Amino acid sequence: MARETIDINATDGNIWNHKNSSLIHIINGNLCVKSFSLKYIDNIFLIIGFDLIGLPGAYCKKLKNEINRIFRIKPALIVICWTHTHTAPATINFKGRYFVQPEYFDALTKKTIKVIEKSLNDMGKCRTITFSRSSVDLVVNRIETGRLKDINSLASEPGNVLNEFNVVFFNRTDSKKIALINYSCHNIGITKNADHILSGDFAGYTEDYLGSAGIDSMFLQGFSGNLNSKIHGGINISKEIALILSGETVKNVNKGIPIEGNKVYMKTENIVLDTIDGGTITVQIQILQIANILFLFAPGEPFFEIYLNIRKKINKSKRLFLIPVGYSNNGSIGYIPEKRYYKIKEAYYETEGNYYSYRTPALSDTCAERITDGFVKLIGRNKLS
Repeated sequence: MARETIDINATDGNIWNHKNSSLIHIINGNLCVKSFSLKYIDNIFLIIGFDLIGLPGAYCKKLKNEINRIFRIKPALIVICWTHTHTAPATINFKGRYFVQPEYFDALTKKTIKVIEKSLNDMGKCRTITFSRSSVDLVVNRIETGRLKDINSLASEPGNVLNEFNVVFFNRTDSKKIALINYSCHNIGITKNADHILSGDFAGYTEDYLGSAGIDSMFLQGFSGNLNSKIHGGINISKEIALILSGETVKNVNKGIPIEGNKVYMKTENIVLDTIDGGTITVQIQILQIANILFLFAPGEPFFEIYLNIRKKINKSKRLFLIPVGYSNNGSIGYIPEKRYYKIKEAYYETEGNYYSYRTPALSDTCAERITDGFVKLIGRNKLS
């Protein structure tokens, strides 16, 4: 595991303040690119994580090819994901208000190559790999609860949500601890201060706090297209959320369940999705199996019910632990709502208003099922259960 700060300056790129059309050069936060590398027999698997709102699919494909050219790691064994913080450079055309200079992507590639090199040089043998799953009640279903109009308390009623907090601990023979953290909670904690602060939000602060506790970590955002944090509105709130999540991680660091088996592989599949204007878009889904742990990497902003449907269809063994990771490989397609939301008027923003957010056509009501079936088929071919 390794990380590099994503610098914002005149040579790397700029971000516009949409309120007064001035360039922001102030950084108070923790924007990073992270690399987790895992070697099994002759294959190296990479998870690249960014504290960014998203990355275009074309850039992700180009970056994977560049990584392959330099390190000879197959693109099919690389996954690129991000935490979707709204207080970072707008590397996708979100709402059409912000932009970064094209040179920023070149600088981002150089940072990524550097951090991969560091993580490959830092690899050591694992003594044990353990898995921890607990329940952390931090989220609300933002559609069912009135789009957060009356929500700003941890005691608030959540609606239908997903509270699974997953952590995979890698305990190395040199006593180093590495953690892959997964929680489905939209990163919007300091949006009100976005005109002055660029930050990794609570995901970034969680990693910072764990680093202070001697644990190298990467936050993997879950299927949180319809899940927001119960508390919001300022940088101190982001830190409060981070304290809860990092505290839960530390509490479980020695309580994890040892993994069963030694199989490690990554598989990739292309899925064709329909848009509401009659068009189509091709996206990529990936799975990474580490023994009886299975990561599901989906593009865009998937609703959490998609994960529940996948789990219901394939998890025949109680020893198989599924971990949902959204915001992967293509951040420009927007929301992937579960079918029932297309009949709920409060969900218009996610089901039909996608053009306002992403400047791309919204996805049709068949897409959640296609993503679900795509994962089920991809998993089934490998006889995991």
